[in-house]
Amino acid sequence: MRRSLTLTIVGALISLLTGCAGGGDGGHSAPGHLVIVGGALRADNEGVLGRFAQLAGTEGDVGILPTASGVPERSARATGEDLGRYLDGERVRVIDLTTQNADEADDPDVADAIASCGALWFTGGDQNRIITVFRPGRRDTPAYAAVMAVLQRGGVVGGTSAGAAMMSDPMIGGGRSEASLAALLGGATEPEGVRVGPGMGLVHGVITDQHFLARGRMGRLISALVWTDTPIGCGIDENCALIVDRTTLTAEAHGDEGGLGAGVVIVDTSNSLLTLGRLENVRVSILGEGDSVNLATGRIIHAGRTERAARAPLDAGGVVDLGSADTFHHDGLGRVVDQLRSGASVTAHAGSLALVWSGDARTRFRPEAGAATGLRLDLSLRLPANEDGARAATLPLQ
Repeated sequence: MRRSLTLTIVGALISLLTGCAGGGDGGHSAPGHLVIVGGALRADNEGVLGRFAQLAGTEGDVGILPTASGVPERSARATGEDLGRYLDGERVRVIDLTTQNADEADDPDVADAIASCGALWFTGGDQNRIITVFRPGRRDTPAYAAVMAVLQRGGVVGGTSAGAAMMSDPMIGGGRSEASLAALLGGATEPEGVRVGPGMGLVHGVITDQHFLARGRMGRLISALVWTDTPIGCGIDENCALIVDRTTLTAEAHGDEGGLGAGVVIVDTSNSLLTLGRLENVRVSILGEGDSVNLATGRIIHAGRTERAARAPLDAGGVVDLGSADTFHHDGLGRVVDQLRSGASVTAHAGSLALVWSGDARTRFRPEAGAATGLRLDLSLRLPANEDGARAATLPLQ
């Protein structure tokens, strides 16, 4: 009877999902939680794994899906050991669904195994493998509907690295910051330098990215947002997490990045202006531990008091040139925050790109948590070198 009931639920969800563009919840609030981890999650990260265990509750199995991994058995075993420290190990079981047996995503027994779980965990690897299995050619398989069934019952879906990138739809499948931004500012009419395609759509209206500060991926996230007309990007660093309540559409940051907030960066392009050679008014916020963001509006809610910059950066603070420092990485972005808080604006360059960081009336800081809201980023293409080999002037930002 339990199997029959579960399959009925799955079948109903398939009908519902195939009638909605993009699958998932269609962009509206919905039951369930997501635990989105930026990768390299340590087994002793009780703040993240303990929270996942709490959301998983005490009923139902916890299914591990090693679909993204190139070594699924090894990945599943390691994940099971880590989760077993915080959950009853007997509840944790592997659901062997990979690119090697992708046709089983249409198997009712596999769908039943997924749907009967109270919680699911997607391992790292390559997020494109997950989509190849669960949503081939944008078709929602019974296995995909089963994942949604877990959430619809109020369950939790967690994922790390590739398991984080796959959460959104659109999804970033790969790419590099400088190449994608150079293409965007250079007038490309479709994504170049970054691979953008369908994701699982467990959260809508945003794009999620992982290993974010460790690998300097802000540029590719910005490009993906602009090309897909998606307003909000959530960049999550290693050993850090964004925990999403799908009912309230709020997401809370948990992590420790050594002074740079909780390792969660929110990129807002809703009021940005793109012209040839320029992208202006990208807003970047760094969440501190316990800070949250409303994914529907982009509003940041700080867990503590915030302060404005010491003085208006563009009026009195002067300009600090960070030279070739890559401000998309942890250390470079940390220096940007320090300078902006003191009242200076910051210029930097990366290959063919020029960056100007500044603050204004929208900018706030929570220094005790390493957090900041509403940092302004303007980008432009630098002109090619002249005949003497010297770099010509940067295209000015107005």
